[in-house]
Amino acid sequence: MVDRRKRVERLKKIIVISIAAGITVPLTLCVVMFFRIMSLNRQLDEMSEEVAALRENTAERPGIDEEVTGRATGKSSRIEDTGSTAENVGSAEKAGDNTVAEDSGETKKKDTGKEESKTKVYLTFDDGPSSNTGKILDILAQYDVKATFFVTGSEGPVSESLYRRIVDEGHTLGMHSYTHKYNEIYASKDAFAKDLQKLQDYLYDITGTWSRFYRFPGGSSNKVSKIPMKDLAAYLDSQDIYYLDWNIASGDATGAAVSAGELSKRVLGQIGAEKTQVVLMHDAAEKGSTVEALSIILEELTKRDDVEILPVSEDMDLGAVQHINSEGES
Repeated sequence: MVDRRKRVERLKKIIVISIAAGITVPLTLCVVMFFRIMSLNRQLDEMSEEVAALRENTAERPGIDEEVTGRATGKSSRIEDTGSTAENVGSAEKAGDNTVAEDSGETKKKDTGKEESKTKVYLTFDDGPSSNTGKILDILAQYDVKATFFVTGSEGPVSESLYRRIVDEGHTLGMHSYTHKYNEIYASKDAFAKDLQKLQDYLYDITGTWSRFYRFPGGSSNKVSKIPMKDLAAYLDSQDIYYLDWNIASGDATGAAVSAGELSKRVLGQIGAEKTQVVLMHDAAEKGSTVEALSIILEELTKRDDVEILPVSEDMDLGAVQHINSEGES
């Protein structure tokens, strides 16, 4: 009788445990799935914000050709410097003043013998490091060219070796936010400052280099930030950090696949429009055509005597490539 009672008790416990497990396991799975769905939704929201930001920048900012033209016509000193000699010669010849014409002719000969100031081209790569960073560095080394990498925070030995390689090979190491999550870094000035400090400290710990250059995700003219971008620009100024945008976009930021030929044609077609030109490209795993385009671009530019390819530095003309400044002016 006692044994039977014990068997019944064990059977009851087994039944209770089975029922509890039958309830707990599905409930646990539901909770896990719920949080997983929430996480996926959050990631989709962030991706949607980034896509929206890119579309707004493309739609609301003038095209690069228009932008370059506007700046060129707005800065008459540059036009006058390159065109004044020719205009003076033409005026003298038309006036019929032989003496002035002869003097102008002499001036023209002298000016022709001088080397014209070169166009300074800065190749910049956003969003790395990625599986393409090493390939980009290899191509730059092949042509003995220095560039600038605006990197995000990526942990692990592979990324750390790429950060160090960028610095060791003489390229400029710039910052592009730690997370690149618009809704986080642009939520408040404090959030922006914390993200910046985290990336700057992280890069210093790995490379021993204190990065002093920054590119805002979406550019300084983005429409996503919840706080005025001029306030963030002023904050960077207060931290002795230089920020810059671009005046040539390669076109590799769009979601659609763009061929290497199209990318290189877009870049090369605009080189020479201004004396300071910053080219925007992206260092991401899915940007294989950007890597191919880089070889085409460098093959052409390294043959030109009127072009000088440089890494971003403190003495460059930053004002020429800032969409807004700390006063909010574009």
